[in-house]
Amino acid sequence: AVDPILKLATGSAREQLWLHLLVDAVRRDPDSTFADATFSPDRWTALVIRARPELSPYAARRRWGYAVALLLAVAETPVDGDALIDFIVSGIKSCSSDS
Repeated sequence: AVDPILKLATGSAREQLWLHLLVDAVRRDPDSTFADATFSPDRWTALVIRARPELSPYAARRRWGYAVALLLAVAETPVDGDALIDFIVSGIKSCSSDS
């Protein structure tokens, strides 16, 4: 989910405009068909729980929500993609207990 967004962020002016519109659309209507298909908490929460079975569904969903919010917040700024991915994954994998 991260690479295509970062590719748009570093692309042409047209691609950056598409990204801006995409981010705006997801922020305005997180329950839209596009947002749900791309960032669906249910789909991604299941993957987080598979990777971190000790997390409660609530904690996994909350961590995924934070990851998406962070991604959308920084998507339109210059960012080191690898560092961003490492940061997001570290937050999801964190050992803290947040049931």
